[in-house]
Amino acid sequence: MPSLLIISIFNTIHCLTSDFVTYNYGKVIEIGPIRFIFVILSLLITLIILLVNSQQSLTYVVLQCILLYVLLIIFILKNIIIFYIIFEFSLIPISALVLGWGYQPERVNAGAYIITYTVRSSIPMLAMIVMLISRSRVLSFVQCIELANHLNIYSFIENIIVIFYLLGFLVKFPIYGFHLWLPKAHVEAPIEGSIILAGLLLKLGGFGILLFLPMIKNSIITVFLISFSLCGGALIRILCLRILDIKIIIAYSSVAHIALGIARILTHRKIIISVSVLIMLSHGISRPAIFLGSYYIYKWTSSRNMILNSAILSYNHMFRLWWFIFCIGNIAAPPTFNFLRELIGVIGIVNVSMYFSVQIRLLIFLGGAYTLILYSSTQHGQMNKLQLEFNYISCKDHILLSILAYIVLFLFIIISHIILYYKTF
Repeated sequence: MPSLLIISIFNTIHCLTSDFVTYNYGKVIEIGPIRFIFVILSLLITLIILLVNSQQSLTYVVLQCILLYVLLIIFILKNIIIFYIIFEFSLIPISALVLGWGYQPERVNAGAYIITYTVRSSIPMLAMIVMLISRSRVLSFVQCIELANHLNIYSFIENIIVIFYLLGFLVKFPIYGFHLWLPKAHVEAPIEGSIILAGLLLKLGGFGILLFLPMIKNSIITVFLISFSLCGGALIRILCLRILDIKIIIAYSSVAHIALGIARILTHRKIIISVSVLIMLSHGISRPAIFLGSYYIYKWTSSRNMILNSAILSYNHMFRLWWFIFCIGNIAAPPTFNFLRELIGVIGIVNVSMYFSVQIRLLIFLGGAYTLILYSSTQHGQMNKLQLEFNYISCKDHILLSILAYIVLFLFIIISHIILYYKTF
């Protein structure tokens, strides 16, 4: 059954590199530098899911293929209406994964949260897209936005338009205040669902903001969103200090990390936006990696509680190394390449206003604090001897974890090869 995913990967690579797409579908499909990076991320996540493969059901694998294809199509679409339709359609497969293969009865509530939060927030965005098309008379992203900037629609309702456009993407990112659906979805989803959710689905919000960014002018709304996002990220990281569930901590830390990503994108600085794209790429690898580590811990002990999993890694030294690398990648600490990009992003945000430096310092400190607790709680203490028999990782799992650790540590080498390939593409 994993052969279905292998066929889908090769078919996708063939379609993206063929002249048939360029000549016959040029008006619908577009592959630029940013889109190309997200396409590569989609293929990497597909390979990770192929190696994990915790379920052997044909329906389960087919649903994964549908979701990955839908996400891949979103990243290369040029038509604004088709983009919106498939953008919302992507919620159906992930909701099916949560409802059909979730771990607990609460998966029904998690599915309801996903649909409620994301669909309701996208309705105002649809109204603004229809208004934009009616005024510009085109369906292409670039032409539609260029014509809209020359129309006199940014008068009294300028800030309202900005809010409506951003709301549909910020909820899927998600921003603080609209983030409650994400921890519930992560907790109830199977490991493949968490990998797709953290690696690709959350990137749709940032990708959508990048597409509409030329329409979002610097205003009081963008400054407010930057400040609100940073404050919300700090509050979430304070919450992470008192949570004992490993998977919930990782899910909430994703929201806090995304808070910095939202602030970087809204700065409207070209170099910071470029760094934000690379950070989303690294986030799409480091988060699935640490989710995968928590999955193995849960598989050994049937518990995600940090107290019950104390000292479990002390009996498996190789996994201790992988877990350490994933943790330092989680907080963008050196020697990972995330550190350099985070540093450039922080400098860009502080250049907008020095008042943001207090919030950023608090975010960095709290991020290091709960990550240290997350790592040390699985290292120290006394482990129950009855759990030792579960402490086993197969050769395939070690290969997968070592590949992810290499990507987290040496992502800059991979990025340089991606850029080189794109120049020759």
